[in-house]
Amino acid sequence: MATRVIDADAHVIETDRTWEFMREEDAAHKPLVLVPQAGGPDEYWLVEGRAFKRTANVGADTPPETREASDIKKRLAHMDEMGVDVHVLYPSFFLTARTHHADTDFALCRSYNRWLANIWEQGEGRLRWPVIPRPPPRGDPKEFFRRPTQCYLHTHGMAQNWGSVGLSLGIRGLGPLGTGRRHRGGPT
Repeated sequence: MATRVIDADAHVIETDRTWEFMREEDAAHKPLVLVPQAGGPDEYWLVEGRAFKRTANVGADTPPETREASDIKKRLAHMDEMGVDVHVLYPSFFLTARTHHADTDFALCRSYNRWLANIWEQGEGRLRWPVIPRPPPRGDPKEFFRRPTQCYLHTHGMAQNWGSVGLSLGIRGLGPLGTGRRHRGGPT
């Protein structure tokens, strides 16, 4: 079997599309885009009254449609050019804490994970991501996951935290990096 090249520190830049996966009841938590009146290249996300640079962690060597995952075929072609078989996509928005309220945090994370599930569906099994795990502020934690078999974690430590609700999370197909277990029997 040929060796697979896995870039386990690839990133995706969140866009307005990221928040289109937010449920209607969560719409009040949707980040707004701020554009400075004075102009300039920077835009900001407005979350809970605080502004965060929108284009943080942007690599200059990738076109916007690949780093924002708006054109999956181009992203896959770019990976082919680099000789990479799999990207494990990490968020840019969630690299630091952005919220002070559990409802906002949960709504943002759920929308982000659903956006990445959509990217995964188009990615021919080559675009994986560590789910951003946030338990809901109230209600059933199983509601958080859209399709758990599509979520990939860089660590299986969450399994202990979610075990009480019947979720067993691990990495599938990454060999010695993960448990090799596939999540089964969860919500859809």
